[in-house]
Amino acid sequence: VIEGSMIIDATGTETLLIRKDSDGGDVFTVDTTNSEVSIDGDLNITSSSSSDAKPLFILTNTNTSSNYAGEVSFYKNASAGSDSDQLGKIVFYGNDDGSTKTNFASIFAYSDDVSNGTEDGQLRIRTIANGTNTDTLTMRSGLVGIGTASPSGAKLHVYEGGSSVSLKVERGDGSLGLISAGGSTTFFGTGDATDVEIGVNSSVNMKIDANSRIS
Repeated sequence: VIEGSMIIDATGTETLLIRKDSDGGDVFTVDTTNSEVSIDGDLNITSSSSSDAKPLFILTNTNTSSNYAGEVSFYKNASAGSDSDQLGKIVFYGNDDGSTKTNFASIFAYSDDVSNGTEDGQLRIRTIANGTNTDTLTMRSGLVGIGTASPSGAKLHVYEGGSSVSLKVERGDGSLGLISAGGSTTFFGTGDATDVEIGVNSSVNMKIDANSRIS
């Protein structure tokens, strides 16, 4: 037990090493030359506080540069990368009402294509829906997919495996704009009694009102 302050002042590169039974497997290393701390294994930080937002992980950067800030890096350092490698993930767990540990949401990063000079990457967000982890949002090679992990054909690709898929735009007053693709029809219109306007260069060229009149 150490009470009060303790200072370790050394000139060696590896000032502090913690290993198990001198087996050469350093669990905790303090490198004073490169100002680095290395942990070989899992880091488990636990707090039982019910009154504070803890445990709390804070990165603080005090420089005045507009180009550099705190950074969290996930580096899969294989000798050579492979297509579709999972590079890192953040998983959010909680207990369900049966006290079972449950993955409610997660973020994944992948290297879709590792060809030097033409690399492609992917960031995928999953959420649990009706008990099943579901691809909710995917950003892949400059495209965005909602409901699909393979967006294609457009910058925004919305997919639903059921009978229809809808894109909904809503104002704070409840006005709704809808685009819906069904089995044999595509609907473009409103979800309320407001008019539908079609135009060019911010000017209205055609309007359909709530009474089906075209002007």
